[in-house]
Amino acid sequence: MPGLVLAMGLGMTVGPAMGAGFRARAFHPTPSAPEIRLTASNGTEFRLSEQRGQIVALSFGYTSCPDVCPVILAELAQARAQLGTIASKVRVVFVTVDPARDTPERLRAHMEAFDATFTGVTGTTEELARVQRSYGIVAPRGRPHDGSSAFPVNHSAPVYVIDQDGRLRLLFTSATSIEDMAHDLRLLSETEAVEASQ
Repeated sequence: MPGLVLAMGLGMTVGPAMGAGFRARAFHPTPSAPEIRLTASNGTEFRLSEQRGQIVALSFGYTSCPDVCPVILAELAQARAQLGTIASKVRVVFVTVDPARDTPERLRAHMEAFDATFTGVTGTTEELARVQRSYGIVAPRGRPHDGSSAFPVNHSAPVYVIDQDGRLRLLFTSATSIEDMAHDLRLLSETEAVEASQ
């Protein structure tokens, strides 16, 4: 399953959350998410460690993806739209696996097509390779079809949900419905609020 490379690499298991009420797969234990330091689609530096206080839904893909990536982004946009005022606590970050084509400008336009609050991030091939390794993302470049100059990038496509303290909490997969995403993001936000008040 996509994403289990990360879990196994950090000595974690990923499965149903025991008693927590989450519907997606949960990380046990919940370690700090590996740092990401890349260039955001608005041209500024993006650091995952500076997102404390927000829930981050972290996705990997590329703007030329014909199927999986736009579906994931559309589902995240729909899930976020169901959150109402809580949506301001949730940030969607899309890490490109295709730095040759995905410039900050192209990422910005692509993100705005789904939700203007979404952030795309890119970097050098070496920088992105480090991030992909730390999250267990595999993204080999495919061959162009029918003599076209376009080429696919075959990649794993989990969505990592990182809580307000920067900990890995949930893994959304293709089996996670929009309703379950919204449910878990809302529950995670409420759980964090309770923990913060204690």
